[in-house]
Amino acid sequence: MNIFLISKSKFRKSSLNNFQYQKRIGSYRLYNFIGPILFYIGKLLIFLNLGKAISFDGNPILKLEKGINLWMGGTTFKIIKKYGHLKNNFVNMKSIFLRNEKYFQIFPFNINTCNIKKKINIVFVF
Repeated sequence: MNIFLISKSKFRKSSLNNFQYQKRIGSYRLYNFIGPILFYIGKLLIFLNLGKAISFDGNPILKLEKGINLWMGGTTFKIIKKYGHLKNNFVNMKSIFLRNEKYFQIFPFNINTCNIKKKINIVFVF
């Protein structure tokens, strides 16, 4: 199955870390259509039903059968009120004040370098 990452703003590219560089996760293939020009190609592919999409920050707003709307950088309070009724809205942070909140967290997949110190210094300041 094809998954399209779609957003009109280039800003989301930097917040996805290296998740956007993945080509395959399990049986899913990921395609990156983030940016002002690639956005229109992604919208065309969604219109042709060639896969599902993950839309960032409601740009574009997707209906339930097309994919999910992922609102980055906040809880459900970030969702615009006129789109709050959609069942495919997901956020990337949990809220301690709300229950049954749908959230979707993206973690880095390719960590090539890891700097682990063998001798750790701990400093206490009073």
